[in-house]
Amino acid sequence: MAVVYGNLSSEKSEQKVLKHLEKNLNEEWIIYQNFLLNKNVDDGQVDFLILHKTIGGIILEVKGGRIETYLDPSNEYKWLSINRKNEKFSIKDPFLQSKDQAWKLKRYLKDIKTMMHSFNFVNAAAFPDVQKIDFESPFMNDLNTFSREDFNNNLGFQFKKLLQNVQQRPHTEQTLQQLHNYLLPIFKTNSTLQSSFDFMDEQFNEATEEQFKAMIEIEENSKLYVKGPAGTGKTLIAINFAKRMLENNKTVFFACYTQNLGEYLKSEFSQYENIFTGNIHSLLREIFSLVSGKMPFDNEDKKKKFEEYTNDMNSWINDNGTDTFIFEAQNLYRLFEILDIKINTVLIDECQDFSLEAQEGISLLNLYSDEPKFYMFGDPNQTQLSEWKPLFTEPTRTLSKNMRNSNEINEFINKLFALDVENSGISDDLNVDYEVLSGFELNNQKIEIQEKLPKILHNLTTEGVELSQIAILGLHAGHANDIRHLSALGKKIYELDQITVDSALRYKGLEKDVVIAIFPDYKVSNSQLLKSQIYTGITRPQKKLAVLIGKNNESLLQK
Repeated sequence: MAVVYGNLSSEKSEQKVLKHLEKNLNEEWIIYQNFLLNKNVDDGQVDFLILHKTIGGIILEVKGGRIETYLDPSNEYKWLSINRKNEKFSIKDPFLQSKDQAWKLKRYLKDIKTMMHSFNFVNAAAFPDVQKIDFESPFMNDLNTFSREDFNNNLGFQFKKLLQNVQQRPHTEQTLQQLHNYLLPIFKTNSTLQSSFDFMDEQFNEATEEQFKAMIEIEENSKLYVKGPAGTGKTLIAINFAKRMLENNKTVFFACYTQNLGEYLKSEFSQYENIFTGNIHSLLREIFSLVSGKMPFDNEDKKKKFEEYTNDMNSWINDNGTDTFIFEAQNLYRLFEILDIKINTVLIDECQDFSLEAQEGISLLNLYSDEPKFYMFGDPNQTQLSEWKPLFTEPTRTLSKNMRNSNEINEFINKLFALDVENSGISDDLNVDYEVLSGFELNNQKIEIQEKLPKILHNLTTEGVELSQIAILGLHAGHANDIRHLSALGKKIYELDQITVDSALRYKGLEKDVVIAIFPDYKVSNSQLLKSQIYTGITRPQKKLAVLIGKNNESLLQK
């Protein structure tokens, strides 16, 4: 594998190219990325210097987006980059840029005459968003132009062919080391935490082989229980499958337990019809209102069925109290029958929060469908129930690879909770800060939290992290409200509109780039529930986690 030096670029096009270079180049190559040439020689930024250990170096300029070229009235080629919104932007000729940078690099190294006699520096350009080259320029040719298609071929062979096309000047290990020593001091040193986050984004968005297999298994089975730890992609799989069903003109019922996740699902399916989705409680009320809105019924049979349903619900309230959740879940299919709606596909996300009775009731929703499909997605580690079991265990698809959290965060979670969840493959050295608070009760620990929280937020924002990328999670709703009234960045937390403050359980199923999890000592009779709250909270971040935890709460965890 090639050795890489330099700083991560915030440009996604350059991140794509680096990913291909790391994957396809062997130990014969050294990659220098994102550096500035000596400021005394009218420098420019070099995207990549790709150096072969014996035959020379390539100055590679990267341009993202779709590309167009045209001849202006003066018969000069002009370049345009086109983004996803079809907006066009003028850009510099990448071949002239890389040629100019090669010349500047030679000037920078002019004092080392022996070196300059032994190195080839050639220029090239890469277009990672262009599948095939359909534009032209007098400075481009088949050897110095790299499309997305080219990166999937033998990249090392292509680079060698480009270098061997010019005069051969083999160089020694000594001159290679001299060049390396000259290059290292000119790298930019202001790489930020945010630039590291940017580099990780594309990798997180790629579905794993495990997820693809789960999708296939769902399609092959009329029912399936998909289970796995937090971050293994359960919700993503469920959403993608639901969309596939909707695009095939199926009617879908897709429920979750928490309000925040419910709102996210509603936004995710806002462009679709024939789907009932959201938090189960609000969803039940919504469907009941739909039926109620049709009163008075023009059909006596429907009217009678609705009256029977209402009477049964009132009897349930009299016998079991005001919480009608289980009753409604068990009898929801009766409301769909009144509405003349046949549900083809039923999905439950975060099924570990649904009692067995509720699962049974929801499973009846496609009772009147010709092709009933029923799927559950959950993580038993996050259940709020003292005793929980799934409606069925066969067939089951178990996910084991974490695709939400970076390696360091995942390993930290594994250690705390004695888990063995496979790493995402996404790694950096910036991910986990863990600090134990003194053993006071909640109110006294607020003093410590007030001292530490502003420092954490200050450090994050200094490193370029936006407030919208941060969630602060507490143990429960009251605790989250206490946090909102603390001060940071010159304001009360609640005045920082973009930052998310919530309880861990309410944030179940969601994620943020950065999570600050605050779990001070809190008396609770159910230690399993407390562990579930902590587990849920610290599994929400994708890229960075900061934990402030009380001594007593820490004692519950395995480290």
